[in-house]
Amino acid sequence: AGTESVDRRAHGGHPAGRLGRPVGPRNETVTGRVLHPKGRDVVAALFAMSAGPYHPSMTWPCTLETERLLLRPITRDDLDFYVRIHADPDVARYISTGAPRSRDASEQFIDSTIASYARYGRGQLAVVRKVDGALLGRCGLARLELMATPDGPTARAGWQMLGGTPLGVPDAIEDELGYTFDRAAWGMGYAREAAAAVWAHARTTLGVRPVSMIHAENVRSLALARTFGVEFVDSVFSMGRVFDLFRWPERSA
Repeated sequence: AGTESVDRRAHGGHPAGRLGRPVGPRNETVTGRVLHPKGRDVVAALFAMSAGPYHPSMTWPCTLETERLLLRPITRDDLDFYVRIHADPDVARYISTGAPRSRDASEQFIDSTIASYARYGRGQLAVVRKVDGALLGRCGLARLELMATPDGPTARAGWQMLGGTPLGVPDAIEDELGYTFDRAAWGMGYAREAAAAVWAHARTTLGVRPVSMIHAENVRSLALARTFGVEFVDSVFSMGRVFDLFRWPERSA
């Protein structure tokens, strides 16, 4: 792995594209190394950005409760659990690059998530089973930056990494509702229960209609999303692969 420099130059309101809300005004200049094998430079750069003025929502992260689950902010104490599930090939197959993650990569995921809470008011939440306190997975709203790619395999490319878009100037920003669970928790309705809670909070408290990026072969995830009435919007190139982008409805059926 190498390093990549990101120069986030001050710019005014950027016009929205076909997807998402427009990028609002910012006044910031942050330069940092955002890719590193151990993620240490990532954390320093991201927490530097977290002091900036752009906070689209201060009502996330939050704690959500359902009949069986508690969704709460991810902490560094959760590392061992996420190292384990991210290293499972069956769990990793349809998320990110599709490859199992190393411990360092999972540590970077947690640090980036915590930085995203502070900087953008977005990020995945830990999903805990209330009856025994067991961690089951993660579910929440991530910041998805979209940028037109006329010469790419799809019309748009997407980045979930903080500052991932080249020059930090996306065409549009979306709230991406995602869910990843321990294989031992599959088939028990936990993902649907958690996603329903996040979706309800998104539309009633945050006032947003999230999207979900789902790999075409991820039949289980697609079936779950379709029970909520999601609609196909477009295909997006992300992490070296093509994902289908679905829009969640404005209200519950």
